[in-house]
Amino acid sequence: VGKSSIGIPGLGHAIIPERIGGLPGRLLGIPVHHREPDVESHQAWFLHFLADPSDNPVPVDADGSRGRKQVDHPDRICGGVEPVPQNFEIQAFHLFTPGPMPQIRRWPCGDDHRRTSSPHPPSHRWGEEQPPPCPDSSPGARSPAGTGPAGPAASSPLSSATSFYLGRSLRRQKNWDGALAVFEKLNREAVVESDRAEALYVSGEIMMDDLARYDTARILFETVSNIPRPGAWRLQARFKLALLDIIDGDMSGARQRLEDLCRLRTNADLTEQAGYYLARLSLFEALLDSAGSEFKRLITRYPRGLYVNDALQAMMVLQQGAEGDPELLNLYARAEYFRERRLQDSLIQTLALMADHEDTTLADVALLDLGKIYLKLEDTLRSLEYFNAIGERFPESYFAPYAGKLKGDIYLSDPEKRIQAFAIYRSLLKNYGTYPFAAELRKKLKEAAGEDKSKKTKAVSEA
Repeated sequence: VGKSSIGIPGLGHAIIPERIGGLPGRLLGIPVHHREPDVESHQAWFLHFLADPSDNPVPVDADGSRGRKQVDHPDRICGGVEPVPQNFEIQAFHLFTPGPMPQIRRWPCGDDHRRTSSPHPPSHRWGEEQPPPCPDSSPGARSPAGTGPAGPAASSPLSSATSFYLGRSLRRQKNWDGALAVFEKLNREAVVESDRAEALYVSGEIMMDDLARYDTARILFETVSNIPRPGAWRLQARFKLALLDIIDGDMSGARQRLEDLCRLRTNADLTEQAGYYLARLSLFEALLDSAGSEFKRLITRYPRGLYVNDALQAMMVLQQGAEGDPELLNLYARAEYFRERRLQDSLIQTLALMADHEDTTLADVALLDLGKIYLKLEDTLRSLEYFNAIGERFPESYFAPYAGKLKGDIYLSDPEKRIQAFAIYRSLLKNYGTYPFAAELRKKLKEAAGEDKSKKTKAVSEA
């Protein structure tokens, strides 16, 4: 069986057989003999097929067979027509999930022809040797809902899982409408409450973080927070509601929600999140001593937590700013307030005041933040100006290596400057090997070395 490898963001490389259970890989829209750069599109295409095979986008041939061809080999499938095999969902889904492939059994199907068995219906237990009935072998035949390739039931765990993968893949591609449509369908057809809660929650994230439709996001998160027994999704939705309160300027409402979450103590990660944002609320209100104490308490309580580095950096800025003009820390608190409320113009204006202040105590902090903002806006030229300014004006700053790392990332995206990027990474690892980004830089250098080795091997083999 021929195979090819495609890279899937967040999931590594999947080995795609040229034929999966009798279905040619090319019908899936996946390249067989080369690595396709537009992996996200193929992943979304592939998962769309898994989530709803009845609506698969395989091109319709001139004879109307939707890509199904007469086959001429000994192991014909049900009358000479090669439909999507019933176990195709399982085989394909395991390309994207860890763990061993389940055992694939084949059952007699009419005369001497064979086909691959489907997952057992809910009334059967996995592993029971009960062959499902053979489907109609005509090209347009549809299996009963939930038992065949043409229409997996909404309650199918496999169909639900692939739909969530599809929705998130579409979101990464910034196809907001497509992603929302997938999650809306999941919400509408979900049998398990946790699936419904997750679909509504992710829809709320899209509305809040991608589309800035805060009123709609609030409605969705409030719905999730009131679903009975949805597990962690209800608590996460309450946390998101606290962030929406901050965006709306309701600091007292946000504090009340966060304090309630801290008192629950049912989820350590969520409690840490709530504690970190309570410290930030004190910072927004210019209660600098209280903010410093709360950040310190958070680091002590969660020494390996998700927000340790953020809390440490906040404490460093507070300590560094205490040595300069008191106005600087007020500007810093105001900038963080605008950041959390997503008021970007006000944030940029405040950071510029810090960077241009006659007291340069926090100028390096402001320059780094300005560079990050313009990098996110894809204005790499302007972001490089700020990153270079930190290295030139404040080479001894704690934040200078961070600026160097981001500069290297920009160079890495330019094929003509990759060598410069790797030189920056090696210099940073040599001089700042204990910084949080060190592991990431080692990984990038290792991957680059592997790519170079593969290119040399290929060149030798071709020669």
